[in-house]
Amino acid sequence: MQKLSRFYKDLKVRHKLLIIFVVQIALPLSLLGFLFYQKTGQMMEQQAVSLSQDILKILGSRVKDFSAQMQMTSQDLLYDQVIYDILHDDRSNNYAFITT
Repeated sequence: MQKLSRFYKDLKVRHKLLIIFVVQIALPLSLLGFLFYQKTGQMMEQQAVSLSQDILKILGSRVKDFSAQMQMTSQDLLYDQVIYDILHDDRSNNYAFITT
């Protein structure tokens, strides 16, 4: 500790002022940088969560649309008479209904 105080006493006034100004500038800038880093991290996390929720909602609606479309297609096949004729035909050649 004595070496540090002796070192400080031996410095010129110009160097002492320079050290004081650097400390006065560096500490507030470091504090602002740290606070900015913290706030930016929180904001990015909130945006990532929000974007993920939006993507999940979109995927859910697409799955519902796909399910509804599959149900409509199934209903179309349900009322197709050609399919019933093929399923109830006792012929050995099941490909006779297919015309080219």
